[in-house]
Amino acid sequence: MLVNNARLVQIKRTETPDGIETTLAINHLAPFMRSSEQGADTLVWLVSSPEVDGVSGEYFSDRKEIEAKSVAYDRAARRRLWKVSEELTGLKVAA
Repeated sequence: MLVNNARLVQIKRTETPDGIETTLAINHLAPFMRSSEQGADTLVWLVSSPEVDGVSGEYFSDRKEIEAKSVAYDRAARRRLWKVSEELTGLKVAA
């Protein structure tokens, strides 16, 4: 099932100013594309809103608390991510 599909069909292949094929960009990528302001909105809200003062360890999207995917609760996956992050950044931080 495809959700949020604008169903754009073009006879001639065109690209967006960013070089992405237009049909792909509109039909499949558009729901995930946001401006930097839109992308930062929830983060800015989380650090500045009294509504979430004291809330920690939760997941949010569009200013709403959400349940994360099960892999987010997988301790082994979290350890692997931490290790890879240390290797890629060259930083060693106590967990």
